[in-house]
This record gives sequence, C-alpha cells and structure tokens, in this order.
Amino acid sequence: ARKSLCHQVLRGLWLGGCAALENGCAELRRRGVRHVVSVISAEKRRLPDFIRKHLHIMADDKEEAAAGLRSRFKEVCRFIDAALEESRGGVFVHCGAGISRAPTAVTAYVMWKLGIPAAAALQLVRTA
Repeated sequence: ARKSLCHQVLRGLWLGGCAALENGCAELRRRGVRHVVSVISAEKRRLPDFIRKHLHIMADDKEEAAAGLRSRFKEVCRFIDAALEESRGGVFVHCGAGISRAPTAVTAYVMWKLGIPAAAALQLVRTA
C-alpha cells in the first residue's frame, strides 16, 4: 500500500509534509482541503486556486526556532478554527517532512480546541 501523504487528526484537519503539495495538490483536492498552514523555512509558495486561504509561518526545524513557532500558536489555532467553522473544506497543516513543526502546531490546536493536556493531544496526533 502506498504511504498516505496526509493523515486526518480531527474531522477536517489533516497533517503531513510538503509531498502532499506536489502534482497540483491533487492529494489535498481529493480530501476536500481548502485551507493550508505551512510551517516551513522556505518562502511562501503559490498554491492552486481551490486553496482559499494559506497561512505561511517561516520556521526552521532547529530547536532554537521553537520559540518563534510557539509565539504563533494563537494565530495558527484561530486560523484552523475559523477555517473549519466557515467552510465545508478541510485544513492541511504541513512542514517539510510532517514529523516536527506541523505536528507541534497541530498538537497546540488540539490542546486548545479540546481543552486536553499536552500528552493526550500528542497521543491523538501521533495515532492519526
């Protein structure tokens, strides 16, 4: 079986790496994604027109960059929440490989949205 390029964490909330943006974001289109959060060290890239909103956060994957990402958690949470509330489309949160920065941002959202502790939120994200 082909490894999935994105994994559903909560209804409408998807997590993965940059690979899901290839082929005109075909993987995202197939899953009904309409909003993207990029947590990457690269410049903002142009996404296909079916992506309605794109939040781009410049963040390196080095540990010293963690504080910069942490300072944007509130913005990320509000973006994801508004996107899930307003649209029928989902939200895809990604970093380079989908194993560090994006899961951290999604874990912050899960904690905020569900009001659960970090360990429980992280477990939910890891099992997605």
